[in-house]
Amino acid sequence: NSISHEVYSLVLTTAIITMFLTPIISGQTAHLYALSKRWFQHEPLDTINYPKSGLQNHVIIVGGGRVGFRIAQVLKRLSVPLLIIELDQLRVEQAKNSEITVIYGDASHEVVLEAAETSSARMLIITSPEVVIAQAIVENARKVNTEIQVVARAPGVEFLEEFKKLNISEVVIPEFEAGLEMARKALVHLHIPAAKIQHYTESLRQDLFASLFSENEEDKILEQLQWAEHQFDLQWILIKPGSVLVGKTIGESEIRTKTASSVVGVIRNDKLETSLDVDFRFEANDRAAIIGTDSARETFFQLTRPSKNSSA
Repeated sequence: NSISHEVYSLVLTTAIITMFLTPIISGQTAHLYALSKRWFQHEPLDTINYPKSGLQNHVIIVGGGRVGFRIAQVLKRLSVPLLIIELDQLRVEQAKNSEITVIYGDASHEVVLEAAETSSARMLIITSPEVVIAQAIVENARKVNTEIQVVARAPGVEFLEEFKKLNISEVVIPEFEAGLEMARKALVHLHIPAAKIQHYTESLRQDLFASLFSENEEDKILEQLQWAEHQFDLQWILIKPGSVLVGKTIGESEIRTKTASSVVGVIRNDKLETSLDVDFRFEANDRAAIIGTDSARETFFQLTRPSKNSSA
């Protein structure tokens, strides 16, 4: 009896209405965000280190934080034309001091994307993990450039479906990539062959993204080609002292017959040997370049290990 029947009814009715409206409003978040940007005053717009000739076929990086700035540094070293769109003054100054083209403004505003010459850009990289912001940016960018490739950062696997709706070219999930990199480094110390590590980590990535971004025939063909490429990666393998290969020629070792792989090069005493024939003789500490399938390279790897007789 601490509250009256009228107050109880009001609270209950409000709760039910809220529960009903919440999913509806949540589904319209991106559109409401875009409307708010049109209704309220835009943030200041300024361009720094902008080339007089303008930009063409360039990359637009949204966000000049640790991720965006690092991407910009890599592209700059490769002489790829680029610019950063950033709202934080300190990050703008950092880009300015590094002689990187930067626009001070909100990338979700059409006027900012126009200043970035989005209509002639080749790629848009969105480093912000906020899905709503990414949606607004992509929608406005596609209005002026329907062919622009988009690479976006997702806060988690559960948001991949939202990015699929936007037809994003590539999605990066930082936690997933960090997990792969830590696994890769661990496998290196466990002496797993580099090609096998690359193949398995790439398989994990394809398993995660394939169902969302590989539904047309061309993508499926590309996946098959990439799989075949990984299957025949070149791998460098050290021939250790005591190996059955030491002192034998390629012909005597019957490499192709026993391992179904091919030796295409050898590094010996810091010198690369590429003109190899059946009379080429292996020595201890040679580093051989092997081409073949995973199983073929694994078979060759077993031959390079010290034999039991030598260790005895």
